Amino acid sequence: MAVRSSKTSSDSWLSDYKELLSLIFLSVALYVGISLYSYNPLDPSFQSINHEVPTAIHNFGGVIGSYLADGLLTLFGFASYIWVASLIAFAVYMMIGRFEKVHVASLLGWIMMLVTVAVVLTIFDTHTNIIEWGGWVGEKLQAFFVRYTGTYGMWLCVVTAFLGSLHLTIKIPYEEMGLVFSNVWFFAKAQSTKLFSFFMDLAERTQKRLHKKVEKEEKKLQEGFEQIKKENQNIIPIQKAKSAKPKLVKAPDVPIVIPERKKQTEEILPDREETIDTKEKKSSYTLPKLMLLEDVPSQELEIDRDTLLENASILENKLKDFGVLGKVVEVQPGPVVTMYEFEPAAGVKVNKITSLGDDLTLALRALSVRIALIPGKSVIGIEVSNPNRQVVFMKEIIGDANFQEHKSKLAITLGKDISGNPEVADLRKMPHLLVAGATGSGKSVSINSMLVSVLYKATPDDVRMILVDPKMLELSLYDEIPHLLLPVVTDPRKASAALKWAVREMEKRYRLMADLGVRNVEGYNAKVENHMKKNPRASYEENMEVPPETHEGRMPYIMIVIDELA
Repeated sequence: MAVRSSKTSSDSWLSDYKELLSLIFLSVALYVGISLYSYNPLDPSFQSINHEVPTAIHNFGGVIGSYLADGLLTLFGFASYIWVASLIAFAVYMMIGRFEKVHVASLLGWIMMLVTVAVVLTIFDTHTNIIEWGGWVGEKLQAFFVRYTGTYGMWLCVVTAFLGSLHLTIKIPYEEMGLVFSNVWFFAKAQSTKLFSFFMDLAERTQKRLHKKVEKEEKKLQEGFEQIKKENQNIIPIQKAKSAKPKLVKAPDVPIVIPERKKQTEEILPDREETIDTKEKKSSYTLPKLMLLEDVPSQELEIDRDTLLENASILENKLKDFGVLGKVVEVQPGPVVTMYEFEPAAGVKVNKITSLGDDLTLALRALSVRIALIPGKSVIGIEVSNPNRQVVFMKEIIGDANFQEHKSKLAITLGKDISGNPEVADLRKMPHLLVAGATGSGKSVSINSMLVSVLYKATPDDVRMILVDPKMLELSLYDEIPHLLLPVVTDPRKASAALKWAVREMEKRYRLMADLGVRNVEGYNAKVENHMKKNPRASYEENMEVPPETHEGRMPYIMIVIDELA
């Protein structure tokens, strides 16, 4: 009697609350569905480096929806929508009163269906989406089946598991299932025969039309050839005129200025012992020595005076052909390019000269020609690439006083200027730098030179780096340097997470600098160090008099290098 009464009470409880439970399951299904549908990789998720909640969330389900969608899509991919369908079916069954209790066989069948759909989606995945179609589960199981059973064995296992899941969940007998598949097979076979005969007839008719079209085209071509023969008979031959001898143009008397290059100071070239002040900084990192770089061979700038004067004459004559009058007043040969200073006549517009770059390149047979104004002079600079270029070595740039005495920790080497002097720039003044060029133009060399120059200038306390290299070719050499915030990123999806973290870190730094009333990293670090000098034993948070979860001491620069990420 006790057992019967407990069973009756449970049935009555289920019958009383089945509408409420079905409504709850239906709401959960809709919430999961809209969370999956509105998934955005920029929202907070389990794969985020920084788990701070941003101000704007794209997911319709909010923060919980973004984490839920990320977890389901990461594990099961698009097979996660089976969760939605199952919850809706469960709610409907409960609403119409056909649900009694959860059967182990039905639960097992549902799991088999979820897994098999994930594997099938992984097989047909085009790998062009940021989301893997079958998720982590589908990818691992597909790789397991292919390795141990082969491709045909994998398909056999998948089909068997899918049919078994249908039998366990929907309770379809195998006899009826076989009857359905046989009917589908015979229908497809009958239709395929009709389709095959239809396409064969279509191919025959198309082939006949093509033959007729080809015959017409051949007839038209033959008539055209006959017409050309008749026209050629009426042509009067003309003797070829003799080409005139080229006139020699006297080269103008242009001064050739050999620029004086700054000599490297012998006191700077040797490796310096002073690297960082270990009392003020946490790490014991030592800056690399110059001896690690390849020595600079002795190379002199070869100047062909006759060639330079001839090019100056060609420039004047070519510009004159296009109605631009003027003269070359000075020539400055350099290691890579030679600059011709052109003084235009009165009334000549600068735009008319700059638009003739391609024509001058063709006339001089040069690789490239660049035309630009020279500040402080009433002339236009025409830079022509030299046929024989000098090799620029890193050691002569790093060892130059212009780089060694640069105050910025983000000083980067760019090469040599027109005069052959080392050119150094401050990355702080151009926080967003785009390096573009054709294949083989030196993009990778410039990126490597910039990275090496920062490594020779800054410690990990000064500069931290995030390197993104989807090609896994250029930046893998830097995988073990202490400046990295994380290993070199080669997966585009992880690169997205790293860049999201960088955006949140930037916003966090804006708030920290606003708290201290400073505008940049230098001002922030100076204020932190000033406070620490007053009470060295106190922590950064105590000196700043702010909540301890915000200020964490000196703020290093963050340098992000991305090598061809679309």
